[in-house]
Amino acid sequence: MKSLNVTNTLANLLIKYIELNGCPLHADLLSELESYQNTGVLSYQQWCDYLAELTKLGSSPQLGIELGELAQAEHGGILAYLVSSCDTLGDALIHFERFQTLLYGGEGRIESVADNILIRWQSDVPPSLGTQLSDEVLIIGLICFIKRLTSEELDLPKIGFIHAKPSYSSAYKKYLGDAVSYGGTELTVEFPKRYLVLPIKNPEPVLKSILEQQAEVLLQQSSAVSESDVNQRIKTELVSCINESNMTLESLSSKLNISSRTLHRRLQQQGTNFNQLLRDTRLELAIGYLDDGSLSLAEISHLLGYTEQSAFSRAFKQWTGNAPKHYISKSTLGT
Repeated sequence: MKSLNVTNTLANLLIKYIELNGCPLHADLLSELESYQNTGVLSYQQWCDYLAELTKLGSSPQLGIELGELAQAEHGGILAYLVSSCDTLGDALIHFERFQTLLYGGEGRIESVADNILIRWQSDVPPSLGTQLSDEVLIIGLICFIKRLTSEELDLPKIGFIHAKPSYSSAYKKYLGDAVSYGGTELTVEFPKRYLVLPIKNPEPVLKSILEQQAEVLLQQSSAVSESDVNQRIKTELVSCINESNMTLESLSSKLNISSRTLHRRLQQQGTNFNQLLRDTRLELAIGYLDDGSLSLAEISHLLGYTEQSAFSRAFKQWTGNAPKHYISKSTLGT
């Protein structure tokens, strides 16, 4: 399964919610969320984890609904501003489909069904993430946003959720009406085609042109960014920490401009931890230095952050079963 991300501006939505409804228990979470204001990527798993953590910290069981209602254009990033500048809902929908991955890494399909338009998102994330809250934020936020974009009094669309009917389902009625189904295989929104010609309140054709160009650039950049790119940056900064003999989780997280808590979580998601990553990186560097043959063991020890050559030799033997000198001799014989 491909790595899914959401716009970092959704972190600002959670920050706004905490500031309006927070308690002292939210202090650490707030600090961690603020670290995402300087990065363009928030993983979908991290987004779901934050929603779950807010619930555990005593937020309302209707958290998804409240966040969706609270969401504004600023929380939807460039895509929200772009669709707001369009002429009609139909035009906005075209741009939403084109640039949707700038908001959320999943891809919604738009289809024509008789007299209706159907938007469907296939469930392409692990069920263990618990996507109910995220789906509620998306759907409630989308409906509220459409209402703000137009001057018309719109009939509520048909909504299909993947999750089972919750105990607070009556709270959906204010935003979604009665045409809501549960337990489907896809998240869906269906509305009449006649809505496509409805005008947007304040179209901005000049701004729209500028935002389209920016969105195209961001789309190309986001498609080039993968999980391996993120991992490579972590590894690069860790090598820098090793060179500086400052090998702690805190020093690495500082170089990455994220909290140590966030880094710990990201490494956990990859099935590793800081100590294991440090060990693997040191071993890779050590083998590269030994294969090169131009450095003494004392120099290699220093480059790997060891104060004594004997400490490096002991560590290397634990990693490989061979002392560094023995590895060199075996490598030489093999050439």
